[in-house]
This record gives sequence, structure tokens and C-alpha cells, in this order.
Amino acid sequence: MKVTLYLDNQNIYFYTRIKNSADCNYKKSLDFANDFHNAALENQGDKVESYLETDSSEDSSTYQEVTLASTQSQVTWGSLAPQVSGNVYWEIKECNENYTSLVLKYQVKCTGDTDYADRLYSVKEFFRIRTGEDAQQYLLDYDRTMNQRFDGKTTALNQKGVLVGIAPTDLEYETNTDGTIVAFIEDNQLWHYDKKEDEMSLVFGFADTENMDVRTLCDLHDIRLISVDEKGNTTFTVVGYMNRGVHEGQVGVAVYYFDAEKNSVTEKAFVPSEDGYYLMKEDLGKFVYYSNSDENLYVMIDGTLYLVNLKDNTREVLVKDLEEGQYQVSPDGHLLAYQSEGGKINESQKIIVLNLKTGKSFDITSEGDEYVKPIGFIRNDFAYGMLRGSDAGTNISGQSVYPMYKVDIITQKQEIAKTYEVQDFYILDGYVADNMMTLNRVNRNENTYISTTADYITNNQEKEESNITVETYNDDLRGTLVRLTYENGIKDSKAKNFKTKASTV
Repeated sequence: MKVTLYLDNQNIYFYTRIKNSADCNYKKSLDFANDFHNAALENQGDKVESYLETDSSEDSSTYQEVTLASTQSQVTWGSLAPQVSGNVYWEIKECNENYTSLVLKYQVKCTGDTDYADRLYSVKEFFRIRTGEDAQQYLLDYDRTMNQRFDGKTTALNQKGVLVGIAPTDLEYETNTDGTIVAFIEDNQLWHYDKKEDEMSLVFGFADTENMDVRTLCDLHDIRLISVDEKGNTTFTVVGYMNRGVHEGQVGVAVYYFDAEKNSVTEKAFVPSEDGYYLMKEDLGKFVYYSNSDENLYVMIDGTLYLVNLKDNTREVLVKDLEEGQYQVSPDGHLLAYQSEGGKINESQKIIVLNLKTGKSFDITSEGDEYVKPIGFIRNDFAYGMLRGSDAGTNISGQSVYPMYKVDIITQKQEIAKTYEVQDFYILDGYVADNMMTLNRVNRNENTYISTTADYITNNQEKEESNITVETYNDDLRGTLVRLTYENGIKDSKAKNFKTKASTV
């Protein structure tokens, strides 16, 4: 259902769904979730124990993520003694005659942590509940995440580094080259710490100590780091629903630049979308890169790659109709490889490898019956496959396949670092993860291809390790905690705390 609010200068649209609940057991499911939620908060283990499927192989020391496989102590918050701060917001995600899925969002303060009882934690609690024919409620799935609301105060540092607290162990962060500055994202806020200047800055976040209402706590957006330069200047994007500011109520991608010296954030561009958050983050939010040196914005929209120069206010279409698999991005986002023609993933004779930082590119080409196909980046080296039109065939299910007969890995100096080609084996597809390329191989029987063992290629070059790393350590009360550790430590554990000044262009 669409509700329209008519104003003098614009119309504002609100969307919702209305569902006939006659065949649903949503009321019983809501009551069950509420009882389970309260029992866990009140440490009533006997009321939740029968629903758990505790797995001894799971991590029993963390409160950051708790599931049905966790221990009773984890599910009932151990000795944290949480108290809900503010309201609990309920969302019904799915409701039918078979099951109900819902999410609770709220914040807590842990009174059991007597030294820091005012610390805030953001909690998201997911339930999938089935009502049986006997009217019995069955808990099919349960997942609760807890993230500390980092505040940058004196307790945020010690001599080893930045104490992020209860947070995901795969914390997203970027550092400058000499490892003195780190930018990191925690609980939908972007923070920036400069060891030399002894400064901690909240760079971006819709919710802060001054804005903690339901509007600003909406989490339908993602913050993504693009780059941190030597001076700590940071480029980042915000993808999704805009809670506050000049784009409040809109969905899109905003590109921001944080000037570390001026302690200010400037919006460089905003690309609106008519899709909702979940759809647009898979499309518009899939690839965005901004180069501050030449003010070039690269953005992928509906398979079209655009180059927008914000200085000259010009726009150029680099390629149209790209499909999934026709382009690959390096792990740090500054290299892009794409086929020159959209819609021809198995019939392209040119791949363009573009350095988004410098704007320079080179081509990989083929001739005759041969074609080139992107596979991925191993650090800055690009892997691509070669295939022949005459090798096209089918798999044992009768589906058409276009196997590659070899894979080349090329450096940014346009030198072939490695060639993979094995007699009687073809490569159906491949992917890169954790600095290793997996090649899914097939054998040929006339024009039919049969799956066989995969093969792997690793990069033996040692990764340039930063002296800032994510580490975990254990606390008797709060379990597993996350720290951004400086190899040489921090002399002053009481940084000056700043909130950035924002501006829009």
C-alpha cells in the first residue's frame, strides 16, 4: 500500500504491506517471542533451555552473536544484567500459515558491568517461529547480535590500541601507509583515530548522543570505506536510506570526503535510487568509487558503468549492460576489470583493467575464435581465463557451458606472472577469496563436460602487513572483545575527542 503526503513543493510517499492474518498465527508467535526475549533478559534459563541446541564446537565466550547453538549462559546474557534503554521496536518480516519471522531492535545498558553501567549496546534479535497443529510453538531459528556503541571516550584506548569492545571480529577498517591513523566502522558509525595527533573523531553516524530517536536509529544503510590517504583523509560512502540531513527520507548512495586536518566532512555526490534499501544495495551499492585527486566518481547502475567528473560536472558511459561475472573489483576497490561489451560474457574479446586511483588502464585482448573472461584479483594481480568458441558444450544436465582452457595472471606492469593450463582439463569457472584462487575444473567427453576435482592457485608474495591489526581478547564479564592493536602501542590513552563538522556540495 502506498500512502501519499501532498505538500506544496513535493509529494512524499510511504509504503507498507497489509496482509490478511486469518490463516496466520502471528499473535501467538509475537507472544512467544516476547516471553523468550524477557526470559533471556531476566536470566531465566529454565524458560529458554528446552529450545536450545547447544553445540560444543561453537564459540562459548562471545556475546556478540548468540544462536540456538550457543550455551544457556550466553542466551541469558551471563552476568551482564542488561536493562533495555528506550523502546523495543518490532518488525514482522514474514508471516504465513507455516511460520512467522520477526526482528526486535533495541538498546541495552549492562548493569552487571558496574564500572561502566552507562555503556550502550545495540541489539538485534531475530526469531523464526512455527506453530504446530497442536498449537505448540517451535523455535526454528534464533539469532541475536550485540554491538557496543563506541563513544571515543577515555575508556576507548589503552596502551595497546583502540578498545572497540563487543563487536564483530571482521571489523571493517583502513589505515594510512605508516600505520599511525586508522578509520573503522562500528555499529553504523565511522570513527577516525590519529596516534600522532592523539585525536579521536566521530566522522559519520546518523545516531549520536544528541540524536537517539527512532528516526536516527533506523539501520537501513551501510557505511563503506573507500580509502585512507597518508594524512588520514578518508573517502567513504553511505549506501541506503538517509535518516537525517539534506537527503532525509531518500534512498541512494552518498559519497563523502573527510578532511583530517580541518576535521570536516564534505559530501561529494549523491546518487538517488527509487528502489528500497535491500534492492538498491545489491545494485547501486554494488560498486562505487571516488578518487579525490581528480574528482572522478565511478558508479555502477543497472549494469551500466558511469564515470562522473564532479569538477567539470560531466558524465561518461564506460560500458552498458554488464552482467554478473562480466566485471571484477580488487579487494581494496581501486582496480576494476570489465569486459568491453555488456551481455557477452562468453563472447568478449577485450577486457579493460582500470586503475581508479590514477585513471590509467590497459587492455587484454584475443582474436579469432578465442575470448577472454574475468575471474578476479589476487591483490593487485588480475586473473582472467581464455576460452575457445569451438569448446562450447553441455554439462551432464544438458545445460550449455563455455569452459576456459587456460588462466593467466597479469600484473599491473602488464607482465604475465603465471599461466595455468593442464592437459585434458578445462576450467568451468573460478573465484578468488583470502588471497587464493579456486578453479572449478571439468573433463571433456566429446561435447559433454563432467565435473572433477578443483585446483587452487595462491599468491606466494608476502602481504604487506600494517602495524595496526584487529585482535581479540577475553574479559571475564563481557566475553570476547575486539581491539585495534598498534604494534608499537599508544603512549597517551586519553585522546582528544572530536565530532566532525559537516558540509554539502
